Amino acid sequence: MLAALARGLVERAIADDAEPIPAIDPELLDASLWHAARDGMTDQLVCDGRLVPALVAVEELLKHAVLSAADHSFISERLFTGTGADRQRDAFAEAGVEGLGTLAH
Repeated sequence: MLAALARGLVERAIADDAEPIPAIDPELLDASLWHAARDGMTDQLVCDGRLVPALVAVEELLKHAVLSAADHSFISERLFTGTGADRQRDAFAEAGVEGLGTLAH
């Protein structure tokens, strides 16, 4: 999922009609990364210089990426059904460390 998104964003960045990337305060980016790592899609992230729900931020990102239909579908499905991190948090909340071991099966 990340590779497809990165590829799509690079394709957009090198396109002839690409808009300049706005400057964002590095502290806001660091805070956004921390929130994303801690809470996944359940928290807020920085988007256009403001905090928005993570799902909104990702949807905005997807609007800018050049993605194949298959990649767009795959990413959208993951957003709807949850990521691996979501499954790990759920397994840990339900059964602690032992619950994490059941994810591989």
